[in-house]
Amino acid sequence: MKQFFLLLFTLTQLLLSAESTLLTKGAEAPAFVLATPSGTREYLRTWCGETLAKPYLNKVHHRVIVSFWSTTCLPCMKEIPDLHKFASSHASDSVKIFLVNLDNMTSAEVNEFAKAKEWTLPILLDPYQSVAKRYNITALPTIYVISPTGTVEHAFTGIPPTTTADQFLDSLIYKTDPTHK
Repeated sequence: MKQFFLLLFTLTQLLLSAESTLLTKGAEAPAFVLATPSGTREYLRTWCGETLAKPYLNKVHHRVIVSFWSTTCLPCMKEIPDLHKFASSHASDSVKIFLVNLDNMTSAEVNEFAKAKEWTLPILLDPYQSVAKRYNITALPTIYVISPTGTVEHAFTGIPPTTTADQFLDSLIYKTDPTHK
């Protein structure tokens, strides 16, 4: 029993230290350009920031949720369907969600994996983890909520065990009570 509590304490400390390295609220979210599995490029500043990079494609400043994940991360596999629920319930809001894959896999492999899971949210590829490093990712899953002006609103690793990702995001962004879903 003592070993169990020691392990639990160690894991808690690791999670706390991982979260303490994340970008802080109000910090400018590092701009990025990442490829999709289909080969197109997605720019963060197309969706948020003081000045939108491609106003001819998008004239509305969005809140952007960036979820860093891996195919081998079991908590990620639980969290991503919740992100789909959140996206569905906020389809009419100015919210954009990106799933940033950190695996060193081919585009076809990531695409096939997502298709098998029936995921429809946009997936971005960061196989060399260059964007993950700029966002100080040390544990998965990690989510950043970026304001329409391009600053970090929230950053967290994992979801509290008493709620789901969609409920947790609702409580953070829309100030709803996660226990009343």
